[in-house]
Amino acid sequence: MSALADRQQDVLNRLVAAAVADERVKACWTEAATATGCLPPFAGAIDLHVATSDPLFDALAADHAAWLSAGGTVVAHRDADAPVFARACAAELEGGIRVALTIERLSLIPKRPRAHVAMLVDKIGQVRYVMDFSGRT
Repeated sequence: MSALADRQQDVLNRLVAAAVADERVKACWTEAATATGCLPPFAGAIDLHVATSDPLFDALAADHAAWLSAGGTVVAHRDADAPVFARACAAELEGGIRVALTIERLSLIPKRPRAHVAMLVDKIGQVRYVMDFSGRT
């Protein structure tokens, strides 16, 4: 792997560890237009999604900046527009690693078409099975 891919993997590992440790997070995955784009080396930002139950959504969404800092020192951060199903933000971490974090409601996961995902954490064992993969071309 390249140095950039190694740094991306380190950040991803820390964010996955945060997902495992956070009881609010029920699932965590990366998304991309292609299957190979779901894992390092990422062409752009790490497109990371975390899902939580509806009652916990507001608390996790409010804490998204702190949660994102588990990946490393955040040097730039901005909230992004997101449909009603999610909270999204874009961040640059120390070392130039970019992360696009999307926090989703478990109840709305089946309603959003996706292309490809790499499931990293699924604490309930069902999330991948309810995803809509009609976004594949």
